[in-house]
Amino acid sequence: MKYFLLLLILFNYGYSPLSAKQKSHKNKSNCEIWIGKGRGSEDPNLSLELSICFHKNNVTGTAIWKSELGGTCKTTVSGFKNEKNTLFILKDLKFLEKSEKNGWQICLTDKYRFFANKNKMNGFYESKACQDYGSITLEKKF
Repeated sequence: MKYFLLLLILFNYGYSPLSAKQKSHKNKSNCEIWIGKGRGSEDPNLSLELSICFHKNNVTGTAIWKSELGGTCKTTVSGFKNEKNTLFILKDLKFLEKSEKNGWQICLTDKYRFFANKNKMNGFYESKACQDYGSITLEKKF
């Protein structure tokens, strides 16, 4: 009887195991992971993992940069995309992690500009503080 009342209360308030799974899947479908390589003005071998989520045309997420020369960092990113999902404009907001090496300075990226076509994204980044810019090629993984 107690179990029946609990179920009745949960279903009256709109909860069901199915609706929980649907909400979870819906949230994941609004997010993507892109992985690839970049070439900076002084570093020819960069890797980038971009995890982004969409809220209408707004984009938020994280960027993880790795460089054998300069170190690694993880930043939060924010920006927007066009209606067709073919153009993304993002920027770093803050560092979540930063590990510089070999005397290199890691700076926030002022602008990422990506052109997407299905599962590939090409574009560039620029950082005024580090006077750095470069190209990026990414593939969609999720």
